[in-house]
Amino acid sequence: MELRDGQQILGGQMMIASDHALIGTTIHRVAQHIQQRIDGKRRETGLTRQSWMAAAHVDECPGLAIGDLAARLEVGSATAGQLVDRMVRGGLVERSLSPNDRRSQIVVPTRKTQKKSCETYGPWTFVVSPPADF
Repeated sequence: MELRDGQQILGGQMMIASDHALIGTTIHRVAQHIQQRIDGKRRETGLTRQSWMAAAHVDECPGLAIGDLAARLEVGSATAGQLVDRMVRGGLVERSLSPNDRRSQIVVPTRKTQKKSCETYGPWTFVVSPPADF
């Protein structure tokens, strides 16, 4: 048995030396697999990953403020605003002034987004909506 970078090599196969590393590696592989499945479905729509995630959030929560969308996507408000601009031009969402705060703009999905939602990420809704007890 050979040891390289804290990992054991046994019969040419790399073994993971600790339970923590095994758990981390397993989670990483599962996450990669899920992302590959999602990307395969997403590519069929012609949307970028960011647009796809934004469409999913807006479809799930119509009337979402751009600042809230930015927080959900973990991007800045300016970036989210530019993304929404592109999505408006693509007919995926509509933006309007918030009825509760005239300084804020909200985003609502169009029928085009709702149709893509049903066709594409219906089974992947958990990606944007973790279970309530999570």
